[in-house]
Amino acid sequence: MTKPYGSGTVLAWWLAATSVAAPRAWGAEAPAEDVLDIPEVVVRAVRPSSGLLDERGVHANVTVITAEEIRRSDARTIQEALQRVPGLGILENTLGGNRAQQTVQMRGFSGMPVDEVTVLVDGVPANVDEFPYPQSGIASVPLDAVERIEVVPGPGAITARYALGGAINIVTRRGGTSGVATGEVAGGSFNTKRFFGTVGGPLPHGFDYYVSARHETEDGARDFSDARVTHTYNKIGYRRGEETDVAFAYTRSESTLKYPFQITPAELERDRTTSAPPGEAGELLHLFALNARQDLPWDLSLSANGFLRFRTLDFAAGLRAGGGAEIRSETSSGGGTGQISHTVRRGEARNRIAVGAEYRRDDTTRRSGGVFGVLPFGFRFANDQSVLQDGLGLFALDTLDLFDRVTITAGVRYDRTLMRFVDHLVPANRRFPQHERATPRAGITYNPIKDFGVYFSFAEGFRPPTDFEILGVGPVQANPGLGPVVSRTFEAGVRGRAGGWLEGSAAAFTTRTRNEIFIAPVTLVGNNVPVTRRRGIELSLRPRYGDVADGFLAYTFTEATFASNFPQTDPRTGLLASVRDGSLIPHVPKHRVTAGINVHPLPGLTLSMSGTYVTRRILESDFLNHEPKLDAYVVLNAGLNYEYRGLTFFVQGNNVLDRRYESLGFFGTLTAPPPPNRYLVPAPGWSVEAGMRYQYELPF
Repeated sequence: MTKPYGSGTVLAWWLAATSVAAPRAWGAEAPAEDVLDIPEVVVRAVRPSSGLLDERGVHANVTVITAEEIRRSDARTIQEALQRVPGLGILENTLGGNRAQQTVQMRGFSGMPVDEVTVLVDGVPANVDEFPYPQSGIASVPLDAVERIEVVPGPGAITARYALGGAINIVTRRGGTSGVATGEVAGGSFNTKRFFGTVGGPLPHGFDYYVSARHETEDGARDFSDARVTHTYNKIGYRRGEETDVAFAYTRSESTLKYPFQITPAELERDRTTSAPPGEAGELLHLFALNARQDLPWDLSLSANGFLRFRTLDFAAGLRAGGGAEIRSETSSGGGTGQISHTVRRGEARNRIAVGAEYRRDDTTRRSGGVFGVLPFGFRFANDQSVLQDGLGLFALDTLDLFDRVTITAGVRYDRTLMRFVDHLVPANRRFPQHERATPRAGITYNPIKDFGVYFSFAEGFRPPTDFEILGVGPVQANPGLGPVVSRTFEAGVRGRAGGWLEGSAAAFTTRTRNEIFIAPVTLVGNNVPVTRRRGIELSLRPRYGDVADGFLAYTFTEATFASNFPQTDPRTGLLASVRDGSLIPHVPKHRVTAGINVHPLPGLTLSMSGTYVTRRILESDFLNHEPKLDAYVVLNAGLNYEYRGLTFFVQGNNVLDRRYESLGFFGTLTAPPPPNRYLVPAPGWSVEAGMRYQYELPF
């Protein structure tokens, strides 16, 4: 049991505050001059489903990307739409390959090897943190099925648990008031082919439906980086006035992905498309999700969320040192969140109280086997393991609105996690770690005038170690004393709007983390680092010139360092060395800039251009900061969209200048023979994709 140090997040207050359904902003109308009137920037509760939130009560640098903004941009995937968010970056997966293998980095926290940015789809957690196939879940939803994307940087959450870096909620479409069918075909470089279709609309007696299906294949930018994904999403909903809202969804996803892995600089110099001994993974997933909200008398609101997920993964790969490995895992997950909220009004003041509980269970069976090295010098290994994890969360939050200008929030969450790890071949390796923690949070926003607001917040974050971090990889058994990650974050920010032509925001944050877990480059097991620190600034501008042009500019400064001395084995010598206070945390760029513009010279025609600049980064596992950094890079994309009577033609060019750069770098890897070396993941060169989409209004 861990000592109470605390955890939480800015997002926690935001999520629970939205659980109260109310007109306007939880109360009677105020004079227009007293309200921060930004009608497009409203945020749904992430989990469970609920009403909308006025931005003036948000104590975080929130970004909301609407379906209209997506339609007017050159984005073809959720990953591309997220590139405009300050503080966020899209990274190639550690195994490299194609667009289906990407993860998210936010405020210096990334998905390697465990995703510390929580991704939710309609409130259901989409992250998969299982080695060797970590996924953020952002690639699981086609962009055309998205109603809005909500991004809040910051640690932890009341309902998006363990989100040290932040949380992303993807809200999918519902059937509208009229029936609509959409079909799309596209193809392009790397032998990419995509087929996508949707149909949705109203049904009698308050019901609605939405169905989408997607099939996508590509050969990838490198040898052995093929991807094949089939995804279907089905949702049926029911609404009765403003009081009742229920939606049930079923998702089926099947994929086959190949992994070219990282390569040496010499291999990269000879051929950027080559691969190491490749790997291949096949995944089948079934997901059932239910969201419901019911307004009750006496200003009460009840909301709930539940899900069941069944996932099977088969993975096989060769190793540089010789031999290979195979892994098969089966995971069943289920859980839910319930929340009840109450609003009390006293004159101009409104007090909103929300209390709730969350429970989740994950049951995984994992069998693996293989050979490290070349027999008789190598050795065989086999694992037969099962992991059962139960997580309980209780939370309460109080939000007070004063004079339609000030919002004060205070809350607390209690988490208790129990993991039962059983090794069926080596009983001595059984582990039953348990962690629990109460985490406070608080914040205040002040909106002195209509189009300007400021905020300040404090939050604590918490994440227990995963079984992979405790137990390591393959035959290596690891660190049973591994402790949970805890953090404290302070954030201050401003946001505003100048007429209808410019919106902007600025935020500054500092996060101090204790016991952050990093995978040791030699033993390949998790180790706690005493203290780390991340400090940064996030700036965002969104200009717009009527219906003629709109754009975005996002700048992020992040200083991510180790804030204490600690011992670490030097992969070059095998000897113990000391990581010094002030050393840079691997793979966090100090500066990131994204910018883009969409021009609409004629009705239906959109010309787009966007770019990203990322500075130099420390290699993964180079905690001693001895290796040369990865080079900085600039990538430009361009697109064209033309809509006419329901028919849309589009062309999208990526990396149009054909810049050669490496998206990731590693100092030694599992698949490398000793001594460890420098390994790189080359980014794709230029590519183009073109297609057409047709939208048809159904006569029924």
